[in-house]
Amino acid sequence: MRKYLKYNIIGLAILAMAIVSCDTASVDPESIVEPDASYPTVTFTAVDATVVEGQTAVVATITLNKPITKSLTFTPVFTGGTADEHSYIIEPTTIPAYETTAEVIITGVLDNIPESTENVTGTWTITSLAEKYLVQPG
Repeated sequence: MRKYLKYNIIGLAILAMAIVSCDTASVDPESIVEPDASYPTVTFTAVDATVVEGQTAVVATITLNKPITKSLTFTPVFTGGTADEHSYIIEPTTIPAYETTAEVIITGVLDNIPESTENVTGTWTITSLAEKYLVQPG
C-alpha cells in the first residue's frame, strides 16, 4: 500500500510540474506561415482587349513562377468602369494544380441593345484564406 502511495505522489508531482510549465501567456503570437523565396510568385499581365457583345476575349493572363500541388482560384473584384454587371460575364479564374498559367476570359452579353463603348476596371484576388498561404503575400 505504501508503494502505491509513493507512485501516486510522484505522479501528482509530475502532473503539477507539467501544468506549471505550460504557461503560454507570455508567448507572442506570430504568423502561421512565414513565406519565403520557396513560395511561388503570382504575376498578372493585362491585355488591352476589345470585347464585342456576344463574343469572348482573353483580357489577362495569371502566371506562377513555378507550379504547386494545389489549384488557386482568383476571384474578380470590380472597382469601376462604365459597364454595369449586365453587360459582361467574368467567372473566377483557376490555375489548376501543377500548372503555371491561366487566362482571364470576359464574355460580352448579347442583349441586342445598341450601346456606346464601355469599360471595366478591377482586380483579381485569392479569396480563400488557405490558398493565400500558398503564394507570396505580395
